[in-house]
Amino acid sequence: MTSEIKNVAGEVIYIHEGEDFRGADLQGVDIEGADLWGADLVGAELGRANLSGTNLGEAILGRADLRGANLSEANLSGANLEEADLWKADLWEADLSGADLTEADLRGADLRGANLMDAVLSKVYLRGADLRGADLRGADLTGSGFTKEDLIQLGARVNLNTLFDDDEGIKETCPQCGQDMPDSEALRASAVSKLTPAERAVLGLL
Repeated sequence: MTSEIKNVAGEVIYIHEGEDFRGADLQGVDIEGADLWGADLVGAELGRANLSGTNLGEAILGRADLRGANLSEANLSGANLEEADLWKADLWEADLSGADLTEADLRGADLRGANLMDAVLSKVYLRGADLRGADLRGADLTGSGFTKEDLIQLGARVNLNTLFDDDEGIKETCPQCGQDMPDSEALRASAVSKLTPAERAVLGLL
């Protein structure tokens, strides 16, 4: 059995010897611009592969090996990358909005200009990653060891909806009853009051 990989124009650009891509050995392959939307690539070996501009929206890449892979300008929105190894991967201007990167290894990764809005980065490994210009508004960084100040210093973009371990109180539900709060402006004002003028400027609150 073989599986075809096509580009967005429907043209076959790679033929894989295997029924599917789960655990597939695709190390070093050049499939730039491939259309792999929703593909099941759990445990796939994609180290050093060229996936630039590839559509991997909502793809399942849990525990995939993407070390040193080129994912620049790739669409990974809504993808599942839990425990994926992205050590030194190129994610320049990649769209990772809404992706689940729980416990992923992003050490040394190039995330300049990447869209990580609303992404789950819980317990992610980010040491040495280049986050200049990365958009982390609304992202969940609990358990990552990073603080708002860390990310601002690294040049990333955050806002009051970016979650950190010390973000107690910036919630939309009542901690006592668990019901939705009708108005969170008081909490927002409280959070803003704790920011320095420089932090407010970065968050566009001045």
